[in-house]
Amino acid sequence: MLDLHHILVQLHNDLGYAANDEGACALYAEKAIDAFLAGESDVFNFRNQYISKKYTQFPGLFFQAKEEGKLLSKKELTSENAFLSDVERQMIFDVAAFFDQGELYMQPERYTAVFGTPISQNSPEKIAPYAQPLAINRHQLDSFSGIYTEKELHQYIISMRQLAQNYAGDFALSLGSDNHRIGLCYSYSDNCWQLNDVNQPDLPPIPAVDANDQLIAYAVQLLFNDKDNNCAFITRLITTNSCKERFKAHVDGFLNEEHFKNIQELTTERLQRVNSRGATLAWIAAKNGDAKTLDCLTRFKAENGEHLVDFNQSTKDGITPACVAANNGDIAILHILENIKKADGTHLVNFNKPALNGVTPAYMAALTGQPEALRFLAQIKDADGKILVDFNLQANDGATPAFIAANKGNDEVLSVLASFKTPDGAQLVDFNLPTLNGATPAFIAAQEGYTKTLRVLANLKSSDGMPLIDFNKSTIDGATPVFIATLSGHAEILRLLTEIKTADGLPLVDFNKSENNGFTPVYMAVQLDQIEALRVLASIKAPDGRLLVDFNAPSNDGIMPIFIAVSNGNLEIVKLLIDVGVKLDCLFDGRTPLQFAEGQGHIEIASLLRAATQEKEPLTYRF
Repeated sequence: MLDLHHILVQLHNDLGYAANDEGACALYAEKAIDAFLAGESDVFNFRNQYISKKYTQFPGLFFQAKEEGKLLSKKELTSENAFLSDVERQMIFDVAAFFDQGELYMQPERYTAVFGTPISQNSPEKIAPYAQPLAINRHQLDSFSGIYTEKELHQYIISMRQLAQNYAGDFALSLGSDNHRIGLCYSYSDNCWQLNDVNQPDLPPIPAVDANDQLIAYAVQLLFNDKDNNCAFITRLITTNSCKERFKAHVDGFLNEEHFKNIQELTTERLQRVNSRGATLAWIAAKNGDAKTLDCLTRFKAENGEHLVDFNQSTKDGITPACVAANNGDIAILHILENIKKADGTHLVNFNKPALNGVTPAYMAALTGQPEALRFLAQIKDADGKILVDFNLQANDGATPAFIAANKGNDEVLSVLASFKTPDGAQLVDFNLPTLNGATPAFIAAQEGYTKTLRVLANLKSSDGMPLIDFNKSTIDGATPVFIATLSGHAEILRLLTEIKTADGLPLVDFNKSENNGFTPVYMAVQLDQIEALRVLASIKAPDGRLLVDFNAPSNDGIMPIFIAVSNGNLEIVKLLIDVGVKLDCLFDGRTPLQFAEGQGHIEIASLLRAATQEKEPLTYRF
């Protein structure tokens, strides 16, 4: 049986949200905090139990609930006759709303239109007002980063308990490490702590007494998977708007309390600490937008003027502070990193350093749709005015920032990349660089059916006015953008490709180019019954009216499209092929298309072919 973490991920994907195997911890922790502040923790827990029991059936139940809801509103169904009870129907809608709201915490970068600006998962205070109507009552009072030994984490919990006792009210902590997030909520009425972790959803409340401080500290270490190592995370102090002023007075005192200041003080030893995954304090600050801490770290220097903090130090998977800041689109953090200089005045931070999988800061900004971060990276220059960031660096699979932007259908990011120029005015970004399997940005845009994205690429011109993009470049399997668009049934993509012309007005794109098995776009359109794609291909003609697409081209095994159409029994496609004048006296396996139709019992097709064989003259092809 799946645990709740994997259940939430699976149901999230089954409900049609963009597939994402990460982020469930943020969804769970932040929604648990929302529920706690709204006094609905019991509802939150009951909902999770329902999800755990019904997750495999839920997509069907949700459809049933929506259909019944429509009928009930029209009075065409009564509650007594409905399959679902009113209570379960309401629970189903509640679960759907939970995922709708939680999606904003899980992958907010996909909802720029909602927030008005790109937002990362590490900005829960900006997401909360949109993620739940009641969350408008939520207020983040302060935040701070730390990297703690086991003893210091114990002191951290002691300090939090003392804050709770002095404040005498409810509040929550959102704790975010390099790869996980948990909630820690204090209930004044119960004098208990509640840990909220998607990997351990059934943790009981723990009384907030000094005898339990070590237990809670140990639990935090375990939940962050930092047992026997330093524990690094950001703390976000959260309360409600109605309580923020009273809470603030206590928080201000808490932050200046000597024991707490001792574990937060930036020392030379703390600067060098790492957690079990290699994250430093600088890394945690960069990821979570803690500009104050990161800026303080830049002031630690040796006598020779060199920085004591390695701002290029990556986690074990190779992700640097610059990479994670670009991923989040955090301009303030990127600005701090840019301003860090070596003793000789050159940039200390390497904005091209790749992770183990080859992704760079520019790649991550393109991946998560951060146009402003890309613009910022493009203005980082050396003393000679040369742009320091290489926007053509490829990940291990060969993907570039341009490719990943096209893959996401992010037209704004592509347009930003297209705006970068070399000193002589040429295009800085190479939009034809393929991945290891030969796929270009144009190919992936055609495959995904991103018409606007492909148009952005088609509008890129060289100094002589010709398209910069090679729309005939094929993958290692021989597939071109035309081929993959036909295979996917994207007729609009094909229409756009027909608009791209040579200087003499002929189509620039080769609509006859086959992949390695000899399958042409026509062949695949026929095989997959893509009638609209075939109509587009049949409309491609020379200025004198001659058909430019070869509807007779056979595959490597000698099969012509007409035989595939007959075999499929598609009368409409056979008629189209006859109308464009395909050869009807051709043979395969010793038989004509008519004989194939008769042998397979396709009576209407056979009749059509018989008449066409007597009446039709084949068209004159250009080839």
